[in-house]
Amino acid sequence: MKFDINVIERATEKLNSPENSQLVLDRAVNKFLGEERDKQVELIAKGARALHELRQEFLRIKPDFETYSEKGDVLFSGYTKNNLETRNRKLQGIEKIERCLESALDKNDYKPLRQMVQETEKKKPDKIETEGEIK
Repeated sequence: MKFDINVIERATEKLNSPENSQLVLDRAVNKFLGEERDKQVELIAKGARALHELRQEFLRIKPDFETYSEKGDVLFSGYTKNNLETRNRKLQGIEKIERCLESALDKNDYKPLRQMVQETEKKKPDKIETEGEIK
């Protein structure tokens, strides 16, 4: 097969053809979609990580005192006021993150999740850290 020396001419013809505009537009749209989806994936990952960490913190809060039956079964367990408030704050945080994630995934509304991630990063920049920026 002989090499076609008119490669540049043929490429120029295709670039100047009416179909080229639509092809370029389609590729630009796909590039933009990819970038936006990458941002959404990053938000979901950060939200999931924050949810996991908060659940772990919640589970570490153990009752301050317990009463037992003669058989050794726990009859009652309780928390000090401070630990109960901390536990309730963690639970409220878990519920908030879950609502934000549900809003993003079910309703395609990423604004609450974006705001929550930004607030969390301001409070604890070392807690939620991944590559890339969320704008």
